[in-house]
Amino acid sequence: MPEVSQSPSLKLAVLGAGTWGTVLAHLAAPCAEVHLYSATGRNIKALREDRRHPKLPGFILDPRVVVKDKLDEELGRADAVILVVASRYIREAARKAARYLSPDPVICIASKGLEAGSSKTLSQVTAEELPHADICVLSGGSHAEEAANNLPFGVCLAGSPRSREVIKKIFARARCRIAEQDDVLSLERFGAVKNLIAIAAGIAEGLALGDNFRACFLTDALAEARRFVGASAEEVLSYGALGDLLATALSSHSRNFRYGCWLGQGLSPEKALAEVDMVVEGLNVARVFDEFPRSDCPLLTRAAHIAVHHKNITRENFLARLGY
Repeated sequence: MPEVSQSPSLKLAVLGAGTWGTVLAHLAAPCAEVHLYSATGRNIKALREDRRHPKLPGFILDPRVVVKDKLDEELGRADAVILVVASRYIREAARKAARYLSPDPVICIASKGLEAGSSKTLSQVTAEELPHADICVLSGGSHAEEAANNLPFGVCLAGSPRSREVIKKIFARARCRIAEQDDVLSLERFGAVKNLIAIAAGIAEGLALGDNFRACFLTDALAEARRFVGASAEEVLSYGALGDLLATALSSHSRNFRYGCWLGQGLSPEKALAEVDMVVEGLNVARVFDEFPRSDCPLLTRAAHIAVHHKNITRENFLARLGY
């Protein structure tokens, strides 16, 4: 592990104090001067005074992280800004940050999803609001609950050589493997669509359809996801594709998987969301697929239709609607 100065020269701003944003700020603290901004004002008191996050039991935020409740001029001094708000707030967050940012900032998107109504990726949305930014994407199988406990994980970083170098330095002391690629859009698209797959996998779990069906469904869904993304077989075998899918579609840490489980067990969408009590990004992706159905991805389109137009579901009608 490389030696890092005790007085970090890099400055990092993290926009979004949810679980993943908070953990990213914590992981970067040994290598950077970190300011963590809450986009909603929630959890500010707990993070500032107790150094705790309500959704991360046992976690203590690194004391070097400065927690802020509104954007300020410090944003313009950051070497990199990580956007990690819910996908539906990315455009607004980028627009608000624009007035403070330096002329050529490194912007790292650590959120996942597609913009409702346009089906644009989050880097495309951000580029429209910040046309001079050097944008990269960080994505992979990385549950905040585990990373917060210093458990190892792998992620993929896509973007320009400059942006990748800055982000790698910021997380040089984190216990993670960082793979790199040039193609930002394919990484983003997979990070979005795997949340939809995870909802359907959760429904199957809630219906007790078994491991055999889950293996069958995930194999078929992965093939369609590859087609949607436009990735090669080799690119699918990465932290940002297969790794992300495995972590999201097989784990109770995954809010998308948990939401699907509750649906499969008979809860209404409203009650299922209340049980999860976090943003379920796969729902937004499902709405995009339902609005813009794809003939080359029939399984994903059917899964999206089920997620959006959910009614009291049984094993048989779930399987029939998916096409099994």
